[in-house]
Amino acid sequence: MTAAIDSCKYVDSLPALAWDTICSLLDAGSLIAFAEAVPGLGYIAMQARIVRALKFTADTNKRTIQAFHRANIANQVKKLEFNNCIALSSEDLLGCISSCINLEELYSVNCVIEPSKLFDLLRTTLTQVRKLEWSLHDGCFYSTWPPITIQLPNMQLESMYIELVATPRNICILEVTLQQCPHLKFLHIHIIQEGGLSLDMADRCMEFTRVLPSLNTFTVTSEQIFTPEAIEWTNYWFPNLVYADYIMFGNISYQLKPVNSKNVIIFEDGVQNGQLRGVKQAIVVMQDNGNIDRCRLSELARPERWADVSSLCLVLTAPSEEQPPGTATASSYYIEATQFFLKSCVPNITELNLASFHFDQGSDGSAIVGSALPHLRALALAPCGVNHADSLSFLARGCMDLEELDVRAERDSNGDCLCGSCRVPLRFSKACFKELHERTKLRRLSLDDTAKLESLDFLRKCRVVELRFSLCSLKEEVTNTDSFFCGLSWLLRMNPRLSFLTVETSGVLLSLDEFAEGLAPISTLRHLCVLTEAVISVDRVTDFFR
Repeated sequence: MTAAIDSCKYVDSLPALAWDTICSLLDAGSLIAFAEAVPGLGYIAMQARIVRALKFTADTNKRTIQAFHRANIANQVKKLEFNNCIALSSEDLLGCISSCINLEELYSVNCVIEPSKLFDLLRTTLTQVRKLEWSLHDGCFYSTWPPITIQLPNMQLESMYIELVATPRNICILEVTLQQCPHLKFLHIHIIQEGGLSLDMADRCMEFTRVLPSLNTFTVTSEQIFTPEAIEWTNYWFPNLVYADYIMFGNISYQLKPVNSKNVIIFEDGVQNGQLRGVKQAIVVMQDNGNIDRCRLSELARPERWADVSSLCLVLTAPSEEQPPGTATASSYYIEATQFFLKSCVPNITELNLASFHFDQGSDGSAIVGSALPHLRALALAPCGVNHADSLSFLARGCMDLEELDVRAERDSNGDCLCGSCRVPLRFSKACFKELHERTKLRRLSLDDTAKLESLDFLRKCRVVELRFSLCSLKEEVTNTDSFFCGLSWLLRMNPRLSFLTVETSGVLLSLDEFAEGLAPISTLRHLCVLTEAVISVDRVTDFFR
C-alpha cells in the first residue's frame, strides 16, 4: 500500500504535459525502464506520438532489446535509430528491426548488421522504409558472409547514407545493393580509406550513380583531404551537374539535374534513350540533315517514353551551325517523319509550338497537325505552316478542341524572318474562319508582323474573344487609304465576342480620332492595347481613351 501511495504522489508531482515533454526526450532504453518503474505514467510514455521515433544509445544491451519486445510497441515505430550500438550483435539488431513492421526510417551507423540479411528484410518485410543510414565494416566484424546476389529491384529506398571501409568486398556489396534501389534520390557515400579517397575509388563511386535513374543528389565524403588531382578529376567526370559544392576541402557534394529539367533534347537521342520521362513540357530539336526516315522512326519511336509530355515545341535546325535560324525547311522526307512521330508518340498533347519549324511551299504544316493531334488546344505555327488555301480547314476538321492559334516566326539577329515560304501572304478567308468557329472552340487569335496579309476582310467572320494583329503585315498602299481605319473599326464591330484587342502599328501612321470613334460602339471590349513607335502626346492618348 505504501509503495502504491508513493507512486501516486510521484505521478502527481508534475502535470501530465510536463511528463509528456520529459518522455519525448528520453532514449528508448530509458523510456521503457521509466514506463516499467512508474506504471501510472505508462499511458504517457507509451503513446504513439512518443514511441513513433525511438533512439537506442551506445550503452544498449541485450536486456534493453528484450524489454523493448515486452513493451509491445514495435508496430507503432516509424523511425528507429541505433547510435553507435557496436556492442549489439547483428542477430539482436535484426530482431529489433524486423519487429517494426511499419518502419519508415532506419539509422544504424557504426553498428554491425549482416548486409544481406538487412536487405532481405527491406525487400520483404520492411517495404515502407524510405530512408536508410548504415555502415559496412571490415570483414572481421561479421560472423558470416553469405553470397551477395542481385535480387529483384523492389526496395523503395529514396535516401541512403553509407559509411564503409574501402575493401574490395565492401565495394562489391555496395554496388549490388545500389542496383536494388531504383527509386533512390539521395545518396551519400562516406569512405574510410587510408590516405584519403583515391582516384580509383572515386571512379567506382561515379559508376554507382549510373544505375540510379532517379538520383538527384550524390555526395562523396572521406576522412582525409583530397589531393589536387582528385579535385581536378571532379570537373572532368561531372561536367553536366548543376554545381559542385566543396563542403570541406576533401569532401564533395553534387546536385544532379533532375530528369524532368532536361527538356531540351536532340530528337534521335530522345526517341532512342527515353529521356523525356517525367517531362510535361519538352523542346525537341530536329536537324535537317536527311538522316531521319520512317523506317528508322518505327524502330525507335515508343509512345510510352513520351506519355508524360503534354506541351511540345519542335525546332528544325540547319545542318550547319553557321547557317542562320529560319533557313532550314522541312522537305518531303521530314514531313512524313514528323507526321509519323506526332501520330505515334504524342497524339494526346494539348499544346504544340512549330514557330521554329519551317515548311517549304509544297508542304502544309496545318494538314500534318490536323491529321495527327485531335486533342490540341493551343497551336503556334510559322506563317509557312498555315498559308495554304485549305490550312484552316485542316485544323477545323482535325483539331476540334482548338482554342488558341498563334501565327509567328522566329527572327534572325536583325529582326528579319529568313524563311522564304513565310513571305507568302496568308490565305485567310471569311469561309475558313466560319468553318473554324463552327467546328472548334477558337477563342484567341494572334498574328504578328511576320504573318503577311493581303487584307483584313477575314475579320468579318472572326469571332474570337482575344485578337492580336499587326498593321505592318499589310501592304503600305492598303493602310495609307483615308478609309482604312474606318473600315477596320467596322470589321471589328462585327465580332460580338471581342473583349481583348491588341493592335501593333509600328511604322503605320495611326489615325487616333477615327480609330477611337470606330471602336467606341464595341460594348464587349474590355482591354485595348495599341503598340506604336509614333510619338504621341499625353493629351492625345487621354483623348483616345476618353
